[in-house]
Amino acid sequence: MPSINTQMMRVPQEIYALAIDYAVRQILESVEKDPFKKIGISGRDGKEVMRALKDSPRIRRMFDFVLWVTVSKDQTITDIQEDIIQQLGLGTKGRYISEYSQK
Repeated sequence: MPSINTQMMRVPQEIYALAIDYAVRQILESVEKDPFKKIGISGRDGKEVMRALKDSPRIRRMFDFVLWVTVSKDQTITDIQEDIIQQLGLGTKGRYISEYSQK
């Protein structure tokens, strides 16, 4: 029989999983109903919500590509573009951006 402490520790994890699931369902409903250009998620558990959303079979069926782009104050536009290019498999880091920008 599990101890009381073990049972108490499971409850927060279950609640956490339910909260992530709820957030993903809310985003999916919004994506399916409304035209949108981007989804921005912030907060303490934003990465978990994004991971669940990106891995969602519903999202995978809706889109040809699903990208996860993290943007920080320290990044340049080129850094962000290179991240997207890498995820799309369009070129080696740095090469595609410099070739494209010279055209």
